[in-house]
Amino acid sequence: MIRQQLQKLMWEKVGIVRRRRYLKEALKQIKKWEKQKVEDMELRNMLLVSRLIVESALKRKKSLGCHYVL
Repeated sequence: MIRQQLQKLMWEKVGIVRRRRYLKEALKQIKKWEKQKVEDMELRNMLLVSRLIVESALKRKKSLGCHYVL
């Protein structure tokens, strides 16, 4: 269940066009999921990578390649 929610979250809030507000919302939700006991190693890795992507996007002040920060 978290896997599908994570995929949806990343698609909707951390897509090509990125808004800082949506990135912050995504990060908050990912951190909530990380606090839960997740047995599935693949899902834990997905959460980790997703968090790192969002944190990197938040640190980036300029658009990069086809990813735009608004």
